[in-house]
Order: sequence, then C-alpha cells, then structure tokens
Amino acid sequence: MKKDMRRNPLVLWIATLAVCLLIFFGIQRAYRPPKDAVQILPELSVTFPSGTTKDVLSPWYYGGIKNRDFAPGIYTATMNLSLSGRAEAMRDTDDYVLVFPSVDGNALRVFFNGQFLGSQGDFAHGNSNIWYPAKFFAVPTSMVAEHNTITADIYGSYKAGISHPPYLVRKTGNTLHLAWLFFVTRGLVVLLTGAILLLGFILIFMGFGEIPQTNSRVMLGLASLLTALFLTDFMNLEYLPLTLLAFKKIVVIARHGAAVVFLIGFLKLLERRQDLFSKSFIVIQTLCSLVLLYAPSVDILKRFYTFTFLTIAPMPLYLLHFLFSNRPQKKEYSILVAGVIFATVSSVRDVVMPLIKPSAIYYSHYGFMILIISAAWFIVLDDMNHFRLFMMEKRISEQYRHESLHDSLTGVYNRSMLKLARHDLPADFSIIILDIDDLKKINDTYGHLAGDYALRNLASRIQNLVRHDDMTIRYGGDEFLVILPHCSAERLASIVDNFNAEFTKSETLMDDGRFFTYSVSIGSACASPDEKSGPRSLDEAVAQADERMYAEKRRKKATVS
Repeated sequence: MKKDMRRNPLVLWIATLAVCLLIFFGIQRAYRPPKDAVQILPELSVTFPSGTTKDVLSPWYYGGIKNRDFAPGIYTATMNLSLSGRAEAMRDTDDYVLVFPSVDGNALRVFFNGQFLGSQGDFAHGNSNIWYPAKFFAVPTSMVAEHNTITADIYGSYKAGISHPPYLVRKTGNTLHLAWLFFVTRGLVVLLTGAILLLGFILIFMGFGEIPQTNSRVMLGLASLLTALFLTDFMNLEYLPLTLLAFKKIVVIARHGAAVVFLIGFLKLLERRQDLFSKSFIVIQTLCSLVLLYAPSVDILKRFYTFTFLTIAPMPLYLLHFLFSNRPQKKEYSILVAGVIFATVSSVRDVVMPLIKPSAIYYSHYGFMILIISAAWFIVLDDMNHFRLFMMEKRISEQYRHESLHDSLTGVYNRSMLKLARHDLPADFSIIILDIDDLKKINDTYGHLAGDYALRNLASRIQNLVRHDDMTIRYGGDEFLVILPHCSAERLASIVDNFNAEFTKSETLMDDGRFFTYSVSIGSACASPDEKSGPRSLDEAVAQADERMYAEKRRKKATVS
C-alpha cells in the first residue's frame, strides 16, 4: 500500500503537468496569428493623452509598476500593414477580419485607412472592462490596399497597450482558428464561470443542513461564488453599472476572499485544524483587502493588487505540500492533488511572467477555477462513496429486519410482528386463527417434510385470500393468525366462509409425487366500537378467536367419534 502511494503521486505529477502544458500551449496557440495572416509592421507611433507622440515597437504596453507617470486618457496607436504585392490576391475573397488578440485598456476604437471599423467600451468615462477578450472587426474588400494604416484609440484608466499585435486574415480557411481564439478569450471564461457559479449554489445547498455550524461544503460553495464574481474581470463588459474603480475593488477583493474561504473549506474538507500558515494567510488576505478597499484611484489599485496577488500565490504550494505530506489513503484525493498541481503551476507562472513581460496573459484564474472544480468533484465522489456505504448498510439492515420479522419456512410474519401490529391497529379490526388438524399424524405418516409442505401451502393460500394490508402471522407451530384492519363483522363472516370453502379440499403434492390432504380449524373474532360485548383489544380478540378455533376442533373430534 505504501509503495503504491509513493508511485501514484509521481504518475499524477507527470500526468497533471502534461495536461497543464497542453492547456497552456492551446491558449498560447490561440493568440498566435494563422500562417496566411498579414501582421502589422513592428514600428508604430503612439500619441499620449498629453499630445506627445513616441515611436515604439510592437507589442507595446504602458502603465502599471514600470510606468509610474502613467496618465489616464486616450492613447492613439498608429500602425502600418503592408500586403507586399498580395493586395490583388487578398481581393479574391470578400471576407476579411482584423483581429486584436489582446488590448490593454477600457475602450477601443478602430479605423482602417481612415474609415471607421467599430468600437467597444465606454470612451466617455472609461467605465467598461474589455481588456481580456479578443476583438474582431470586419474589413470590407474595398478598404484593402497595398499599404494600409490602422489607427486604434485606446482609453486607458490604469494601463494602455496592445500586448499582442493585430493582424488581418481571411475568414475563409481560418474559421476554426478564429473560433478557437473567441472561445479561449470569451467563451471559456463564461463557461467556467457559469459552471463554478452553479457548483457554488449546489455545494451551499448540500451543506445547508449543517448550518449554523460551518462545514466544508458551505465554505467551498462560498469560495465558488466569490471566484465567479472575480472572474467577471475577464469578461467583455462594455458598460458597467458602476464606476470602474468600484468594479475593480469588488473583483480583486473577491479574489482574496475566495482564497481565504477556500483554504478554510479545504482544511475542513480534510478534517484538519488551521495551522500557523493558514492563520497567517487569513490575516494577510484581510489586510490586503482593506488596503485595496481604500485605494483612491484605479491606477493605484492596479499597483496594489499586482503585489497583493503575490500573497495568494503561496497557497497552492502550501496545499500541495499539505496533501503530499499527509499522504491521504483515499484514491479520490488524487482529484484534489491534480487540481492543486494545476493551480500551483499556473500561479508560479503568473508570478514570474509579469516580471519578465508586463503584458503577459494570465493563467492563474484558470488554475483557481480548476482547483475549485477538483474540490467539488472530490466532494461528489466522496458523497457517492458514503451513499454507496449507506445503501449497503440499509440493505443489510432491511435484510436483518426482514429476517427478524418473517418466518423462514413459510415467508409470512412471525410472532415478533405482533408487537408492532398492536400499535398501529385501528379501532375496528378482525382476527382469524387457522390451525392444521392433526399435523403430527401427517408427519408420522408422510414424514416431517410433508408437514413443512402443508404449512407452506396453507400460508400461501391464506395470503391469496386476504387483502394486501392484512397481516398473516405464523402464531405457533401449525397455527396462523390473520389480522384484518377495518374489517366489519359482516365482512369477517364472508371471509371465514371463503376460508372454509377453500380448505375443504387441501390436497398437497410433494416432490416425490405423493399426495396428501389436510384439514383446517378456523376461529374468528371481530373488535368494533359499535359492539359493546365484543373484544376491545388485540389480546382479547386473539383469545376469543383462539377459543372458537379450539371449539371447532372439539366439534370435529366429537363428530368423528
């Protein structure tokens, strides 16, 4: 067992890292232009809000930590796109798309050779969030020339730039590439956000029965809802219902809150107490949230949360160390380990890459999404195992209960059922007692198996004559008791007549081909509130029916003699 536990983490490491690389490569590949795309020339000029113009190289980025003199406003980038003799070939088709894989800013307005193509976002106040998704603009054939000028007005509240150079591409032949870029930058975030939001509500609902006591499901559900709120920062929101500063504060504080609540839920999920790291982590995230809450501007807020993100990055490493050091035995924990590995790789990458390339695409939000989904998946698998064990225990319990209440020979109830039946009987009920005459003689003549055949045969025939709600009980060795709820004296008389008719001829076939017959003596009693002289309780009714049954036996013996 220990050897397998040592081997499985290594395999899991390799498999998860391979998946991480495939996902990262797939996302990076979406940002690269197709082979037949025409890219802008690397030299471009940028006019700043102050009116000054600078020549820069593509890609370009301005703002954040490296540019502390950043001023919010409209930045105009002028780019050149040369077809180099391919203009006529490009005119063979009538569908072109100008693609901006990634733009750093709050609003974008694009002109192609001086003609307006389209815009996104709020240029009046900058209250929009469009920085993450790719932008696509249709370019008519009539606009395309040998040498083309693309002008992009970018409204930047806290940063401005074009982190991935735009390109012109024919839609025909590149539909899959464009669809993949659209899905990676727009659809995937919406899809995962919706899934995590749904998971959050499901987890909270699952843990709602234990409120007010906090539990792992409620905490992980809250972490999911906060993560879904944070992920709106990666959606294309052209017009915000609140200021950009308020929106950014909400999403970045939600990120820190999600990390805290997830850590608490994660430890509760594994039934572990908080240690020094987790307590320190909670305090640090609370302080970071307070600092972000009182940021006076979007630019300062951006600088703050660039650093506060670094305080979240150690959490996946802590979780990874925690899981491997505790070496949990359940195989379902491999789901958690895989999610933690993915979150660790994406977090480390997002800590390192922005220091090298400020406009780098972030992956840590995908890592945290996968981490939450893996935790929810673990809960589902764990609950399924508990449910399977519960159902197994229930089946065993039901089997034991059935065996304790039923006679093993005939399959009808045994005397133990009387204790339960007396509590549920209505005020009006009837009792029938049946006893096989001279069972000992049958056993002596045909063997004890014949007696068993007779008992089983009698029990089966009784149940065919009574209702589903009536109870047939093996009361003694050869004696059966039938309890009939809500049975009047008239109906009881009819049932007794049917019994007498049924058991007049009781011929029974044995396995060896022999036949034998048996007779039955019957006694009955009816308990009813209307009958003042009748029995009032189950015991009185049984005693009266038993007395009448023995009277019937004596009558038969007297007749024979």
